Amino acid sequence: MDKSVSAVVVCAGSSARMGGIDKIFSAVNGVPVIILTLLACCRSKSITDIVIVSKHENFERIVELCVSYGITKPYVLVEGGPERAFSVKNGIVRSKCRYVAVMDGARPLVRAEDIDAVCAMAAEYGAAALGVPVTDTIKRVEESGNIIKTVDRTGLVRIQTPQVFERIEYIRLLEKALLTDMRFTDDCSVYEYFGRPVKMVRGREDNLKITVKEDLDICSRLCGMTSMRIGHGYDVHRLEKGRELWLCGEKIEFSLGLAGHSDADVAIHALIDAMLGAAAMGDIGKLFPDSDDKYKNISSIFLLKTAAEKVFEKYRFCNCDITIVAQKPKLSEHIPDMVSNISKALQVPADRISVKATTEEKLGFTGSLEGISAHAVCLLEYKKQY
Repeated sequence: MDKSVSAVVVCAGSSARMGGIDKIFSAVNGVPVIILTLLACCRSKSITDIVIVSKHENFERIVELCVSYGITKPYVLVEGGPERAFSVKNGIVRSKCRYVAVMDGARPLVRAEDIDAVCAMAAEYGAAALGVPVTDTIKRVEESGNIIKTVDRTGLVRIQTPQVFERIEYIRLLEKALLTDMRFTDDCSVYEYFGRPVKMVRGREDNLKITVKEDLDICSRLCGMTSMRIGHGYDVHRLEKGRELWLCGEKIEFSLGLAGHSDADVAIHALIDAMLGAAAMGDIGKLFPDSDDKYKNISSIFLLKTAAEKVFEKYRFCNCDITIVAQKPKLSEHIPDMVSNISKALQVPADRISVKATTEEKLGFTGSLEGISAHAVCLLEYKKQY
């Protein structure tokens, strides 16, 4: 018996309650909402292919995201209609399987196992949908805002997606439904209108539909991924005569200085690499190539500010920890000024900056005063991306 299922992912709405921002491209912990929904379809054992119903102007961007995030199952894009029911019809007509799983494009936390459970129920009974029993007390309210009645919640459920139907039967009912004056806000209501049963499969409270901006924050907290990003940076420069010694933006009086294309501030270079690494934006050499004369003898604090501007477009700085490895000179008295320099450059509180110095007990190239090295670790957090 053919139990194949096409996912019809509907995301052609106006996102009016999002303040005009298209919610499917908003991010939950850095991943676009539509991609999280499509990835769940890819993980589902029941879904064979995907029909994405969207506004035509979004087609190119959706394809780019699908390629970038590795959407592996076959998919096609179909233009939506003036209302949801018309968009659903456009998608179902392009589907090929015996069953269709109609899904909201903005339910980023839907689970593959729940998709499979609804598909299995529909294969047995012809139609099924995810739903969650109402547990809150329900009140009826006047236009004035006054509560006038407590509604009996017995038997009440909040219907979610996917909602799965036998394709040919649903097309027949939907075509009839669209000839009426009724407004169908979900797919179960079409079956209800014609007195056809739909089996409910118990869903999960966290299968939220993104409707307003606050929903993104809730999903981010519920989502299994982390919004934190960590990066590590390492740099080393040779010590030589005739050069100034700059560390963490502080000029240190010493007989030797660090050689390099810029001012060779090894600690700041390590910090820049840590920040860029946490943001997956390459490294300092990519951003500030030493083949470019405009960076000749430039202040590394300036490079740090420039890198931070790029990184902070998408991420929030949490903290950093820098370790300078130098046999000489002693650096402890300079550390407060070093912290202050970085704090001012990044425009973050000084208590988020840690700078330490250590020797290697006269071992290795640092111990023999051939050079100075530095390690840095940086923690970033995704900003809200609406």
